[in-house]
Amino acid sequence: MTQKYSYTYTDFYKSYDGKATKQQYKAVIELFCQHLYTQLLRGYEVRIPGGIGYLCFYKKKSTTVIDWVKTNHIYGEHNKNSKDKKRIMNHNNHTDGYVVYPWWINTNHTVVRKSFFKFVLSRRKKKMLSKFLIEQGSIGNFNER
Repeated sequence: MTQKYSYTYTDFYKSYDGKATKQQYKAVIELFCQHLYTQLLRGYEVRIPGGIGYLCFYKKKSTTVIDWVKTNHIYGEHNKNSKDKKRIMNHNNHTDGYVVYPWWINTNHTVVRKSFFKFVLSRRKKKMLSKFLIEQGSIGNFNER
C-alpha cells in the first residue's frame, strides 16, 4: 500500500529561516504560483527549480469527450435499464475540438524516482483553465502532442 502525502505551505514554512510571518510567506508563495500559472496559460514552459523539470500545457485533438451531465439528465433512466447505452458527445467547439492537458516534462533531469512524483491541477486551477479557454475563444499557443 502506497502512502500519499501532499506538502503544503505550512510544511515549507517550518523549514523557512527568514523573518517573514506565516501570512507574508503564504502571500508571496501564492503570488509566485499565480505568476507561474499565468505563464502556463500563455503557452510558455515553466522551469521548476531543483532540476525537477518543466511544466506546460499541451493540446490534443479529441474525438470521444462525453458530456456526462447532459447524458445523465436526458438518458439517465434509459441507460440504467438498457444494455444499449446512449451518450451525448461534447465537441469542444470553443477550442476547435482540442482538449488541454498539463504535462510535466521530466526527461533528462536530476530527479531520482520520477515515478513518485505526479503533477495534478487543483480544482481551482482547472476551473481557471476552463474559463481562460472559453474567454479566449481559441486554443492559443499550446503545443500539440
